[in-house]
Parts: sequence; C-alpha cells; structure tokens
Amino acid sequence: MERIHGKQLKDFINTFFRPENLMYAPKWVECPPGRRVLVLSPHFDDETLSCGGTLAKHAADGASVTVVFMTDGKAGDYLNPDKEAVMNIRKAEARAACDLLGIRKLVMLDEPETELKSHPALIRRLTVLFREERPDVVYLPTFLDNHIDHLNVNRVFADLLASLGEVDFTVNAYEGWTAIVPNLLVDITDVIDLKRSAIRKYASQLKYVDYEKGSVGLNAFRGAGYVGRERYAEGFLSLTAKQYMALFQSCSMKDVKYLDKRLKRRLASIKNTLLSRRIESKG
Repeated sequence: MERIHGKQLKDFINTFFRPENLMYAPKWVECPPGRRVLVLSPHFDDETLSCGGTLAKHAADGASVTVVFMTDGKAGDYLNPDKEAVMNIRKAEARAACDLLGIRKLVMLDEPETELKSHPALIRRLTVLFREERPDVVYLPTFLDNHIDHLNVNRVFADLLASLGEVDFTVNAYEGWTAIVPNLLVDITDVIDLKRSAIRKYASQLKYVDYEKGSVGLNAFRGAGYVGRERYAEGFLSLTAKQYMALFQSCSMKDVKYLDKRLKRRLASIKNTLLSRRIESKG
C-alpha cells in the first residue's frame, strides 16, 4: 500500500473540507436563540403542530413567548352549523394546548378563516403589537406551505415589515403542509411526549385528520438525521427578516394554486359523506 506522507494528507484534508466540497447539513440546536419570541399562527393548532416542541423549549428556557392566532377558526368543522360555537371550541383548545406548552400570552385577531387578507386595520394592529413585544425571533409558516392562509400570512408579514421599517429580528419559518429544506433543526426529543399531549387538545380537528401522526412522523423523519435512535426534531428555514423577505419577494406567488382538482374532489366527497352520516344519525 502506498504510504500517504504528511504533506499529501494535509493537501487531501484542505481539499476535501473546502466549503464547496461539503455536503449540505442543517444546524442542530437544543433551543434556538431568542428571549422575546413571537409566533404568527394562521389557525388554532399550527403553533403546536409545526413548532410546539420548540416553543415549549423556549418557554422552559425562560423566554417570553407570544402566539398570535390570525384567523377565527369558524371553518374548522364541517358538521357543526353553529360557527360561533366552532370558534369558541377551537379557542378553548388553543388555550389548553398552549398552556401545556408553557405559553401564557395569546393574541386572537379573528380574521376570517380561509379568507385571510392584508388590510390597513390589520397592519396597524400588528404594528402596535410588534412594537410592544419587540421580538428578537419570529415564527411563521413558510410561504410555500400548501394552504392559502399560510401564504397570506406571509403577504401580511411583508406589509407589516414595510410598516415597521428597519428591523433586526430573526425569522424561523416552519413547515406544516409542505416539507422544506431546513437549515435549522431543533432537537425536541425530550419534549415530544409534551407535544403529543398538546396536539391531543385539538380534539375537534383530530376527529377529521390524524394530525398527531403526521406532525410527529415528520419530527421523527427530521430526527433520523441525528446520530442515535428515537430522535425527534422540528425543521425551520432560519434567516434574518431582510433575507427572508427578499426570498419571498423573489418568488412569484401570484399564480399559486392550492390543492389540485383530484384532491379537491376527494375533500368534497369526504365532506358529503360526513354530512350524509349526520343526517342519517338524526333520522
């Protein structure tokens, strides 16, 4: 076997470990930096499903955590015609879930669910809130997430940043309906059972979709990249606010269509089946 001399070894190391030769790997942390944490959650449950473990770790670390629920929750139950009752149930579930995670400060803006839009009154309200809270890290869904309200949270956020002017906080964009290529992974192994319990507080939503399995399954997938077994992680695209907004604005989102025709037909079929069963049960 040919012997590798010291200079050859040094040259090999210097070549192999050049940045352009390294495989991409996200940064792993126990808890992201941030003492004043603000979360933009499109719906009652996104905060828990997408970043509940991370928020629990922030809270346990003594950070101030504020969750801002953007929409009213009235569209969250096909079978209940009393939309005020649906809203109240989901708000109660959110309070219970956040309480388990150690989050005490909730703000509910009550914009219409599935019809969230940016408008001057909403931007004024958020501007006041941000100036009061002075967050150093903001969590929100990525603009690629497959739900129109998730995209529109980003449109609201863009108008908000224009109102705020120069800001210096970090954006940790989370994944919900659409997986991302994260550059930050938060190890939530030690709080995964707490996250499961918080998810289960959203009983009105779990009766239609197994969100627990989907969310924790994604966390298990993210954790598979860690050395060891039975690890769980939440993934984020972590950028400065300026970098995140530049990325958002560089992507044309005008013609985005959420849900293809086949999935829409499937959802309509499920809805009709549920309504039929409800009518039969009454009969």
